Amino acid sequence: MTIGDAAHGPDPEAKSTSKSFPWIREELILACELYFDHGCKRVDHNDPGVAALSTLLRSANYHTVDLSDHSFRSHFSVSRKTSDLHTAHPDYPAEKKRSNGGEPTARVVREFLADEAGMRAEAKRIRSSLTTTLHAAPLPANRTLLQIQNMRVHRAAGMPASLHKPIALLWALGRLARGEVPQVRWKQFRDEVGPLLEVFGHESSKVTLENPVWYLRTDKIWEVNGLTTPDDRAPSVSRLDAVNPMVGFTTEAAADLRRPDIRAAAVGYLLRRYFSHADQDALLARTRIAPDDATNVADTEVRIPGPRSTEGGVPPGRTSSTTTRFKRDPAFVRYLKGLYDDKCQICNSPMRSINGGSRSEGAHVRALKEGGPDSMDNLLVLCATHHVEFDGLAIHITDRGDVITTDTGEVEGHLTFMPGHSVNLDHLRYHRALCGRDEHPDVQRRPGQGQ
Repeated sequence: MTIGDAAHGPDPEAKSTSKSFPWIREELILACELYFDHGCKRVDHNDPGVAALSTLLRSANYHTVDLSDHSFRSHFSVSRKTSDLHTAHPDYPAEKKRSNGGEPTARVVREFLADEAGMRAEAKRIRSSLTTTLHAAPLPANRTLLQIQNMRVHRAAGMPASLHKPIALLWALGRLARGEVPQVRWKQFRDEVGPLLEVFGHESSKVTLENPVWYLRTDKIWEVNGLTTPDDRAPSVSRLDAVNPMVGFTTEAAADLRRPDIRAAAVGYLLRRYFSHADQDALLARTRIAPDDATNVADTEVRIPGPRSTEGGVPPGRTSSTTTRFKRDPAFVRYLKGLYDDKCQICNSPMRSINGGSRSEGAHVRALKEGGPDSMDNLLVLCATHHVEFDGLAIHITDRGDVITTDTGEVEGHLTFMPGHSVNLDHLRYHRALCGRDEHPDVQRRPGQGQ
C-alpha cells in the first residue's frame, strides 16, 4: 500500500468551525472507514462518499451548532479530515509535514490497521444509531463531555471495546447524581466497582481494577492522588492496597458533571456507545444513577379516545374517565422521568401529585406485548392524558418528532428531548403503522385502513 502526498485544494468556505467543534471518536471512525474504503488515500471533496458523510454528520446532533454555518462538517471539512487520517498513517513519509489531526486521529488509524473488520463493525453500529434514532436535543458543548466522547478504551484484536472505563465512569456519575463527593479511597472503588465489572463486563474479560482507576487519568477527567509509578505504568493491586490513594473525577470534571444536562448527556452517551445490548435497567439501578425505587399511585382524570362528543366540554373524539394506576417503575424509567423533571415530552406540563410524588408516566412506543424492548430508546415520558392518547392510537409521531392527531392529521405539538435520550425510529414507524399512517413489516394493514 503506497502512502503519498496529502495536499488538497483550497476551501472556499474560509470560516471553519473545526477549532470550535473537535471531531469526536464516532465522527473519526466514520471518516476513517471512508478513508480505508478509498485504499488509505485522501478523499476529494467532490466524492459522493464525502457528501454522504457530511450530510450524516451535520444531522448527528453530536455538537450544539447553528447549521446555517455551512462550513460545519462540510464536504471540504470531511475531505480535510481524510487528509489528517492520511498523514497519521504509519507509512506516511516522516519528512513530509503532517496535518493537525492530533492523537485521537492517529489512534483511530492504528485501530483500523490492527483490526479493520472490528472497526468497520463499530462504524456500522455508529451509522445505524444515527440513521435509526430520533434525538432532537444536541449534546451540550462542554470540554469534559468531549473528553468522555474521545476516551481511550482498550480494544484487543477481534474483541469488543473494554468496558472497564465506561463502568467505572457510570459508577462515579452515580455518586455525583446522589450528591456525594467525587473522590474516594481506592479500596472503596475496588469494593464497589469490582462487582459491577463482574456482572456487566464482557464474559471473556478479566477484572483488572488497577487499569481503569489508573488509565482514566490519561483522559484528563480523573485523578489518583498520592501515588506515582515508574514510566507511569499502572500500579499493582497490592501497591494500591498499601497506599490506598484518593481516586475519582478531577475538580473541573466533577463541576461539569454535577450539572444535570452535562451528566445526562454523559450517561446517555456511555449507555448508547458501550451498553446498547446490555441490561440498562439493571446497570442504572446498580450504579444508582436512577433515583431510588418508589411505587407510583395516582388517581388521574384523563381524556381517552371515544365517540365524537362535546358533552361536558370534552373535545370531539375524547371522553372523560378516571383511572387509578399502581406502577413500580424500572430504574431506566425513573431515570428518564427525573431527566425530564416529570414533564411531558409533548405538552411540557409538570406532573406531580400533591405530596410531591411523580405523576409523569413512561410510555413504551412499541408495546412490550407486541415485541417492543424494555429500553430507553423505546420510551417516552408523557403525562397521563397523552400516554392514553398515544396507547389508544389517537396520536402518532413522525420521524421529525411532530405529534399528529391521527383522525384529522393536524399537528398537535412537537416532542421535546433532553440530551442523552433518543427514540428508535423503527418503533415510531411500528406505532404509526398501527395508526394506519405508515407501513411496517410486523403490522398487517387492514382493508381500508389509513384511507
